[in-house]
Parts: sequence; C-alpha cells; structure tokens
Amino acid sequence: MKRVDLHLHSHYSDGTWSPADMVDHAVQCGIELISLTDHDSLAGLEEARVRAADRIDLLDGLELSVRFAGQAFHVLAFFPGTIKNIQGDAIEPLARVLRHNCAVRTGFAEELVQRLNRDGLPLSMESILEKTGPGTVGKSHITKAIIACGIEDDITVAYRRFFGSASDYHQERLWVEAEEAFSALDSAGALKVLAHPGYKGDVTDTLIKGLAELGLDGIEVFHPYHKEEEKSALSLLAAKLNLAVTGGSDCHGPYEGESPYMSAQNLASDEVATFLELIS
Repeated sequence: MKRVDLHLHSHYSDGTWSPADMVDHAVQCGIELISLTDHDSLAGLEEARVRAADRIDLLDGLELSVRFAGQAFHVLAFFPGTIKNIQGDAIEPLARVLRHNCAVRTGFAEELVQRLNRDGLPLSMESILEKTGPGTVGKSHITKAIIACGIEDDITVAYRRFFGSASDYHQERLWVEAEEAFSALDSAGALKVLAHPGYKGDVTDTLIKGLAELGLDGIEVFHPYHKEEEKSALSLLAAKLNLAVTGGSDCHGPYEGESPYMSAQNLASDEVATFLELIS
C-alpha cells in the first residue's frame, strides 16, 4: 500500500513552500503519491514534476473555486498523465476559466483596498502583491498585508474582521459557475472531486447530489477538517451516488511558526483505491 496525499499547496497559491520544497517534504515523510492542487493555478506543476522525477509519484492537480446554486465551494481537479500534454482546444476552456477566477481574485483585492482607503486605512495593492509572490492573490496574502500595514496585529482577528460573513467588508466573489467549470475540466480529461465538504458545514447532501448529476466524479472524504462521523457519512453518500473517495492533508507548508502537517492524514492507497483506478 502506498501512502498518499492528494491535496497540497505551494507558493503558487496560498502555500509557503515552493513546489520543489513541497516534494522534498513529502519524500521525507515517506509519502509515495502526492498531488499539487494550487488554488486556480497550474503554474507550479512543472517545477514539482521536475523535482519529483523518479523519487515520488506526482499527480497533476488543481483546486478550482466555483459557484453552484448560488453557493461558492472548491473542486479538486486531477489530470491523468500530465497537464503539459493537454493542448489546443482541449485546454483552452480551462485556461479561460482560470483567467476568469484570477481576475476575480485581483478585483476582490482591489475593491477591498479602495474601501479601506476610503475608511482611512493604509492598505495598497503593492503591499498585497509583495505577499502574493508568484501565485494567485488569496485572502491569506491580503491578511498578511493588513498585518504588515499595522491595521491589525492578529491574523485571526484580521481575517474575521475583513472576510467573515458578518464583516462590513465581506464580498461575494463571482467565481466561474460549476457548469462551465465542469465542461472545461471534462475537455481537459480531468476528474472532478468536491473538496472538504465538511469544512464550513454548509455543503448539503442535496448540493452534492446536484453536483453528481452535473458530472462530479468524487468526494474528498479524508481531510483534517472532517470529524470521524463526517467521514463516515460522506463515505456512505459517495457509495450511494457512485462517487469515488479521495483525501489529503490540505497542507500549505509551515505557517506563522506552525509546523507543516502533511503527514497528518496518514492516508493509504487502499482507502482511495477506486479513485486511483479511475486515474489509471
């Protein structure tokens, strides 16, 4: 049985590792199959692939932000083979989806900067982009910039103040609709997996059934945010809907003095066997 981790991030989205560092840490942990699933970005996959070489198996992945039935959530996409072999008409719909979501991310940051500036708070896009580095703009980068500007001194407090659902600064982001996203992923030959449905507790069985009817291929059952009873319930739902099961640590690397938790799930390949069969 292989040890696997099918949900990892690098600094091409909101992680702190380079893709190479992520691969090195996975090798040190004794994991044998990983997937880099950066938010709305495929940019780190080639670096990860080069570093992985014959040391560890790498599955190309992506975590895509989508909307369905008026609700926002994340879909993990996994690509058999390598993404660089998908070209022309097969990859363009996905490229268009990624451009849309990256524009949404940047627009969200720009609007927040303008609102804070009107309120006399000294945040700038330059300070956010400094924190973003090579990746897509995310809430973690904006929060770090807010801390660096002295607007808040606690990351958790800052996140709740500016991004919480009850915040005066809260904004709904108009991610790509699931129908378009699924069509683009199908064109690229990807498998589509609902990410951490138990994270916020607002992804209902009805929504998952709707996504299954739309072409969802699997559910991320094994995730650090999921309690044992949630894993059991999601496993039963996956079986009922004929969906594959996946899992991963959702590790973003070391963060704010905390050690990386890549091996926290301790997931074995037999627990996601059906999914791996689909990939192969």
